[in-house]
Amino acid sequence: MMTTRPALLAIGTTLVLVAGLVSAQSHPSHQMTNGEITATVYLPDAKRGFYTTTRFDWSGAIGSLKYKGHDYYGIWFSKITDIYDFGYEGPGKDVLSADFTAMVGPAEEFGALGYDDVPAGGLFVKPGIGVLKRDEMNYNHSRPYVIANGGKWDVKTSRDAVEFTHTLSESSIGFGYVYTKVLKLTPGKPQMTISHVLKNTGSKAIVTNVYNHNFTTIDKQATGPDIEITVPWSMTRAPGRGGRGPQGAAPGAPARQGPPPVNPYAALAAGERMGTQCAQEQMRSLASPQGNKIVYAKVLEGSECYQAGFTGFGADTKDNDIRIENKKVGAGVHITGDRPLTRLGYWSIRTVVAPEPYIDLNVDPGQQFSWTYTYDYYTTK
Repeated sequence: MMTTRPALLAIGTTLVLVAGLVSAQSHPSHQMTNGEITATVYLPDAKRGFYTTTRFDWSGAIGSLKYKGHDYYGIWFSKITDIYDFGYEGPGKDVLSADFTAMVGPAEEFGALGYDDVPAGGLFVKPGIGVLKRDEMNYNHSRPYVIANGGKWDVKTSRDAVEFTHTLSESSIGFGYVYTKVLKLTPGKPQMTISHVLKNTGSKAIVTNVYNHNFTTIDKQATGPDIEITVPWSMTRAPGRGGRGPQGAAPGAPARQGPPPVNPYAALAAGERMGTQCAQEQMRSLASPQGNKIVYAKVLEGSECYQAGFTGFGADTKDNDIRIENKKVGAGVHITGDRPLTRLGYWSIRTVVAPEPYIDLNVDPGQQFSWTYTYDYYTTK
């Protein structure tokens, strides 16, 4: 259920699955502006929403954000299908996405709560989505789950902001929360803040992590040497997904994703699924950490992809700082967080780059936890 104040306007046009293809159609959305930035923000709606499945938080998806003629976010796939995660097809290597991964902009994902505590058919929670039903397998965000209780969404809009509140209660498993997320454009500046407050109204502690996928598609330019990812610390490629060590994951938090199956989408030739391609040794030469930057060796083509985790950051909040810049078009975004990093992942294919900063959450019953990301958009030409 969702209520809105004021009445919501489906004013944004984006791409939606129709007969397996991505084509233009309106979803519930709100266009916000501060005179510097204009952004289209999708609104949660179980029937008509841009995103209605079970990986990402339903609130705050940004279909477009424009500043000085540049567009920072948008669709990076050409087709949605039942593939496992990502992949490619046809002579042009058209990008495929599963529905649960077909998200845009600064999309956030929380770790699952209580999955390992219940048998198959039991209930667990994904914040920002609802109460889901467990299956017989280990938890994997690259599979959809049945939504048993979607909670209640309340949305407030204004000229330069959108406020989302998700209220969820499932006393049978001890979890409940009031989760508020506010996207706001700063007056007179090319800046957006995404602030969050998670209040625990259940009887169990909320112990997990959350990361922002930051699907970034500046002017739909190909990924390659023109793209530069910068942090304020010296980067080292991690053997895993990029944590500070034992404290890198929240205590008790479920694994984010297991390894992909050998043949997740049998209709494609072996080696052409992104989930298996990215881990292959030859893909590691496509880019590398050089000091405090990720530097690409070539423009990504076809099914090439680069994925890694990075270490080198400390426990200080100042290290939660990422800059994404396209030197060719002269546009970038500087992202800073007000909580310490616990992991940094990175994923890219030819149509999108995505630095993934993680933070930990440990919220006792009756308590609340807040965090904010600040996005400063800029041009260099």
